Amino acid sequence: MLKTLLGDPAAPEYAVIIRKLQETAPEHRAIYDARQDKAVMIDHVAIFARNLKSAGLSALRAGKIDERQKLGMVLMIMEKMVDKTGAFPTDIDKRMLFVRLSRILLWAERQGLEGIKPEKVMNDFIDIDFVVAASYFDEIMTRDKTVEYLDRMMRNAMIQPYAESAIEAATAIGFKVSA
Repeated sequence: MLKTLLGDPAAPEYAVIIRKLQETAPEHRAIYDARQDKAVMIDHVAIFARNLKSAGLSALRAGKIDERQKLGMVLMIMEKMVDKTGAFPTDIDKRMLFVRLSRILLWAERQGLEGIKPEKVMNDFIDIDFVVAASYFDEIMTRDKTVEYLDRMMRNAMIQPYAESAIEAATAIGFKVSA
């Protein structure tokens, strides 16, 4: 898809892609307002912290949890949030939630979850928005390590057998999601 957008604007596929982007743009703008979402993101941090607990956070910060297990943890928390609240009805809602939770996992791993500043949340929305948009294309073009990581997590989550094995891996290390 990206190759088409960078290619010939007269190509028939180009018009289809542009039309789809224009159709989804209002929906995306309606659900993604960084100022409004800041409080929601802070709530997601609290949910993640409650499920990770101190032992899980220690293992994460010590590098004892691999990427597949991390993916499983994010998917388990996301599934519970979607089932419990019903607040993520569209595909883009779910992708946004997934990338937010994956970003929170990075915060937990790198700095812990206490005292995450609202400014940090706002700055990271740029990465999150970029990854969600890129997930609808063939590939992502960046050298930003955080964006590459989030993109890889998103793409792996969309591969059903891999996602299922990630949940099994997270469960095998004792990760559980509270009600």
